[in-house]
Amino acid sequence: MGESVSFNGFTQEYFNELVETFLKYDKCKFVVQLKDGFHSLVMLLKNFSAPWRLEGPSYNNIYFYMNKVNLQKFLAQKNLRGFITAGDQKCFNQALYVGVPLILIPFTFDQKFNAKIAEYMEVGTVVDHTKFVEEFPLAVRKLIGENQDSSNPNTFTENANKIKEIIDQFPNGQIKTFLETVEKAIEDKDEEAQFPEMPTKFEEIGHVGGIKPFSVVLDEFINSKQN
Repeated sequence: MGESVSFNGFTQEYFNELVETFLKYDKCKFVVQLKDGFHSLVMLLKNFSAPWRLEGPSYNNIYFYMNKVNLQKFLAQKNLRGFITAGDQKCFNQALYVGVPLILIPFTFDQKFNAKIAEYMEVGTVVDHTKFVEEFPLAVRKLIGENQDSSNPNTFTENANKIKEIIDQFPNGQIKTFLETVEKAIEDKDEEAQFPEMPTKFEEIGHVGGIKPFSVVLDEFINSKQN
């Protein structure tokens, strides 16, 4: 879930929900990176299959990886359907670079703001970690959809690819400048509100005195870089 988060509240109930959710999508494979504290939860599972090529046990379509993941190499896989993360900046940026949709489970202020950016751009969905059992299955279904075939991408995938194409147009990706443009577009006029309500669609909605639709922000960003 990122490099800076250790969530001690991830109970056996949460773990069981994660496993049961992943097992429903038998055409997909799921890689779960585990820290030492979670190894005991994995051992509660029965009928382990033979170890996969990654270092760790597997359980049906779920592969538990005990070592550090090469995130850049992992996200570059062409058949990757999505990435579940707390939303720390490194993970968030790398996912945008390669056009991978997200499920975000934020904890810190920065992670929560990245989650709002992802919702605004409609490249991901957000799970409240205190409501994991209720919200996680819905988030996975929203990301993968009823059709598990990777040749039928959902809206998140299409939008993530759009963002990747925009970032690729400019020298060095300029992702920092791009994210600053998006952040500026979604700032609430009331400075006391930490997380303003944001549209999660690309529709051309009116924005007098409100928040610009993301399609307008994209056009403005592209034009500013081309001039």
